Amino acid sequence: MQDLKNTRLQNAVKGLSPLLIRVGGRLQDQVVYKIGDPSRPCLPFTPDPSARFGVKGGCLNMTRWEALNNFFKQTGSKLAFGLSASYGRENNLNSGNWDPSNTQNLISFTASQGYDIFAWELGNELLGSIPPSRYASDVKTFRGIIDNVYGSSSNKPLLVAPDAVFNKDLYRQFLQSSRPNDIDVCTAHIYNIGPATDPIGVLEDRILNPTVLNYERTAFNNMNNLLKAHGSWTKPGVGEAGGIFHGGAHLVSDAFLNSFWYTDQMGEAATFGNHFYCRQTLVGFYYGLLDTTTLRPNPDFYSAKLWTDLMGNNVLPAIVTGSPYLRAYSHCSKGDTASATVILINLSKTTDFSVKLILSGSNGCQGTSGCQRLEYHLTAPQGNLHSRTIMLNGNILDLLPDDQLPDMNPRVVDSSTPISVVRTSIVYVKLVNVSLPACSQA
Repeated sequence: MQDLKNTRLQNAVKGLSPLLIRVGGRLQDQVVYKIGDPSRPCLPFTPDPSARFGVKGGCLNMTRWEALNNFFKQTGSKLAFGLSASYGRENNLNSGNWDPSNTQNLISFTASQGYDIFAWELGNELLGSIPPSRYASDVKTFRGIIDNVYGSSSNKPLLVAPDAVFNKDLYRQFLQSSRPNDIDVCTAHIYNIGPATDPIGVLEDRILNPTVLNYERTAFNNMNNLLKAHGSWTKPGVGEAGGIFHGGAHLVSDAFLNSFWYTDQMGEAATFGNHFYCRQTLVGFYYGLLDTTTLRPNPDFYSAKLWTDLMGNNVLPAIVTGSPYLRAYSHCSKGDTASATVILINLSKTTDFSVKLILSGSNGCQGTSGCQRLEYHLTAPQGNLHSRTIMLNGNILDLLPDDQLPDMNPRVVDSSTPISVVRTSIVYVKLVNVSLPACSQA
C-alpha cells in the first residue's frame, strides 16, 4: 500500500497534472467496501496460492477512501475507479447474478462527501467470463445507480466499460445488448509486445519493429468501426496499456527502450480519437512510470511529462516520406494557439535522419531564417537502450536533491535548418508562430 504523503509520489503526480489515474486492475473484483452492511467479510489482501490471482480478500475502508480522494485533490489529478462486478457471484461469474448493493453504498457515500470522481468502471477483464448480454444487463443496473445518485449534476462521473482485452465479437455482442448512453467510454486493454517471459532481445526487436507497432492500428480501427455500427453514443478509450504483460520486463519496461513503444502508442491512440489513455502502471511492477521501491521516475515518466507539457488535444496529420523506421505525430501545442508540436521517433539502430518539415496551411515564419523552434532530444546514455536513465539534450534527467522534478529545457534552433534525429532517439519539436488555422481555432 503506497504512502500517499510520500514527497516523490506527490511531486511526480503533480508533474503530470492534470493526470488521470485509474485505481483498479485484476484484484478490484475481490474488493469489498466497508460501508453499510456488506454481505461478506471485509478482509485485507493476503497471499493464497490457491486463489485465482494468488491473493485472497480485499477491503477498502472509508478512512483509506478519504485519504485517496484527498490525495487526488491535493495533487490536481483525476480518479477513475474500478468497481467489483463479481460481488455476490464470486464462485459463478458465468451465470450468477451481480449484487450491486455494496457498489451502490460506496457511490452514494462518495457523492455525499463531495468527492470528485472522473469515472466509475465496472469490472476488470470480465467480458467473456461473464456473457456479454449478462454483462450489458449489469451495466444497465450500474447506469441506473449513477443516474439516481448524481441526477443531472454537471459533475456526474463517466461510466466506463468493459475494460477488457479487445475482442471484436465479444465487444459487438456487448454493444448490441446495451442501450444507447449506457456507457460513456468503451475501453480496451493493450499488451501488444508480448509476455515478460520472452527474452529481452525478442522484446527489443518487437518494440523497434515498425510492423509490430502498426498492428495496434488495426485494433484501434476495428474499435472505431464497431462503435460507429453499434455504439455511436459512446467513444473509445484505452483503459490499460502496459505493452508487456505479466508485470512488464526488467531492463525493458523500466528502461529507455520502452519509450519508443510508449510514445508511439500514445500518438496512435490520439490519432484514432481515444478519449483517454491509461498507462499500466503509475507505481507497480516493472512497467510502472515510477520505480516500485524508490519511487524515482523511470525513463517513461519523462516521456509522459513531455507529452503532457507539449501536446494539446487537437491532432494534426503527420506524414513521413522515406524510411518506415522514422515515425511522426503532430498536435496543436498545449495552451498555445500559435504553435504546433511534432514528435519524431527514430527506431533505427544504424541510421540517423535529417528531417525537413513541410507545414501545410501555415501562415507563420517557420522554415525561414531568423525564426526559431524548440527541440527536446531524448536519448539513452552511451546509446544503451536498456539504461534505467534517460537524457534530454545530452543531460541526464534525475530528481533534484529536494526530490523536485528537474527542469526540462529545450534547445533553441533556427527553424531554417533540418532537424537531426539520431539513431534510436525521440525528438519533440515545438514550432512557434506557425499560425495553423486548426490550432488558432482550438
